[in-house]
Amino acid sequence: MLFYKAEGTVKDGITNVERGYSGTGESGMFSQISDSFYYKHEESVYVFVATLKYGKITMGIVSDEPCDAMAYTDEYLKEAQTSADLKFDEITMTMFFNMLNNAERMNFIPCSDYVATLFDINFLTNRNRESQERIFECAADKGEVYDSAGHTLCVQPLLEELDRIYEGKSYDKFMGNPVHYIIRADREEVCNAVCRTLLKGLYANNRILSRRYTVVDVDVKRHNVSYAELEAIYNANIGGVVYVLVPNEEEKRSMFGSTNTVAEIVKVCVIAKMFAKNVLTIFGINTDCKVAEKKIYECMENISFVEICEKAVFEDMARDYLTHLSDRNDMTADKELYAYIKKDTSYNSRELNEWFIEWCDKKMKHEIFPQYSYTERCAVKIKDEEPQGSAYEELQSMIGLNDVKSVIDKALKYFKAQKLFEARGLKNNKNAMHMVFTGNPGTAKTTVARLFAQIMKDNGILSVGNLVEVGRADLVGKYVGHTAPLVKAKFKEAQGSVLFIDEAYSLLDGDHNTFGVEAINTIVAEMENRRDDIIVIFAGYPEEMKEFLAQNPGMNSRIAFHIGFDDYSAQELYDITELMAQKQNMRFSDDVREKLVAVYEAARGDKTFGNGRYARNIFEKALMNQGARIIDGNIDALSNADMQLITADDFDVEVSTGQKKRVGFAV
Repeated sequence: MLFYKAEGTVKDGITNVERGYSGTGESGMFSQISDSFYYKHEESVYVFVATLKYGKITMGIVSDEPCDAMAYTDEYLKEAQTSADLKFDEITMTMFFNMLNNAERMNFIPCSDYVATLFDINFLTNRNRESQERIFECAADKGEVYDSAGHTLCVQPLLEELDRIYEGKSYDKFMGNPVHYIIRADREEVCNAVCRTLLKGLYANNRILSRRYTVVDVDVKRHNVSYAELEAIYNANIGGVVYVLVPNEEEKRSMFGSTNTVAEIVKVCVIAKMFAKNVLTIFGINTDCKVAEKKIYECMENISFVEICEKAVFEDMARDYLTHLSDRNDMTADKELYAYIKKDTSYNSRELNEWFIEWCDKKMKHEIFPQYSYTERCAVKIKDEEPQGSAYEELQSMIGLNDVKSVIDKALKYFKAQKLFEARGLKNNKNAMHMVFTGNPGTAKTTVARLFAQIMKDNGILSVGNLVEVGRADLVGKYVGHTAPLVKAKFKEAQGSVLFIDEAYSLLDGDHNTFGVEAINTIVAEMENRRDDIIVIFAGYPEEMKEFLAQNPGMNSRIAFHIGFDDYSAQELYDITELMAQKQNMRFSDDVREKLVAVYEAARGDKTFGNGRYARNIFEKALMNQGARIIDGNIDALSNADMQLITADDFDVEVSTGQKKRVGFAV
């Protein structure tokens, strides 16, 4: 279907028409002429006036076959006893509907919906715009078409198809579509460029009738296009083209994972087959969308396709492509631009474009605008960006935990790398960050988990950054059917945060192991389903956690990091105690270190040793003793410094020096 706009200046006759009553006056006359003209020409063309004011006229023409628009408008104006000098242009259906609405307001036509119904496009007048129309420019000659083919790495198969188009017999009328097309490339803009080149060649050889084509974006994130709307879109493009863009989404692990996208593709294919002879369908597909491409071939098995695929290129063609990019950007290629190209190495367009952008950035800053040579590229800023937030600083200030700090630094660097991948348009597969913390009591597992959650939020990795701490009682139900909802509720609560499952092996304790197994199975499923915005941390004692994970290979395979929290050394425990004092504006006397190191060294041999908790207990007892000492003494004789001093005697701890060590507080 073809839509035209004619506009110009009235030469004689009626030069101005005000809005009149329906069916009366000069506006009513134009309405009657449009109707009679439609039936006079066997219901194949409709001509109408959209505006006529101060000698300027705009007219619309719709036809379901190629027509001489100038002859039709001259005939129409002659019946209205006027004439005009007009310029003609093909327009989109959207622009045509706007002209119809204006003509209806002026009573130049009876009703815009009435005209749309005559050509069976009324369904599209008020639809949700899930498609968009474009008009491509005609090529001046064959040479221009072939020249535009060299602007992508699809050049060889595209040139071969252009040869077939131009070598075929030329017909005076539209004969139908012998083949349809699949364009495969790394980037949507490449698919678009190839599509435009194809259309120029097809139009020049009467293989399509219209410069207007409709783009259907198969994107399940939007409102889906219905069968009825697709049929109306194809009906409005008879003799023309529907260009179907398949979204550049992460490749799914299975057909089931792509069900929604595949369902949309099936819909398009059903309608495309119905109109295969009279409407050309071109699919633009990202190279990674294997599932989508396979489904197209399955659904359209009786339809012939020509594939135009982006190819990897070697030295000479890679240099030519970089030269084209520099020419198109009005820049002069140099040795540095070509230095990226190595002999006997293949390149795709994504790699070459990224290299060109980097070269272009340097060229702009150091030669064209040298005053900006001091600035850094975003990639460098991302690389050098320091971790954000007070939680990271607090973690770094904690005593020991070197392995823990190293893993968290690696996690932050991993996400920095993902930002760089995303900035370069490279495929970004975000890995799950689930973890296992193993260590004895008091080794700071919960504290680190809380800080880790906040660090992930501060650095834009988690959206909420809370720590949701749970145990067996929070996840295992008492009755049949209670467990799975409990687990899902906790995962929902922890969305955007860290779910911390302490003593995870306890899920299988007790008489209701069946419920525990159900809890674990549900946890595994939720870990996978919510992997993009939740991190699960399992925590517990080393040996018990080792046995627990050995029993659950499905869970173990989804855990990215196993972090061991070692027992603190005697010196580290002293440093922890001293740090506690500093945070309370207290200080130790010189004899405290020797005493506490000895105490901690002896305590580390006890099975009930509590690591950091033990150190906290000792420090809090010392504070009580120091407070009692101050109150019992001569307060007036004490300076502020004296009141902030904790002595070795304040640490009233007995350590047995016998064969068996006994650690405890003096009574």
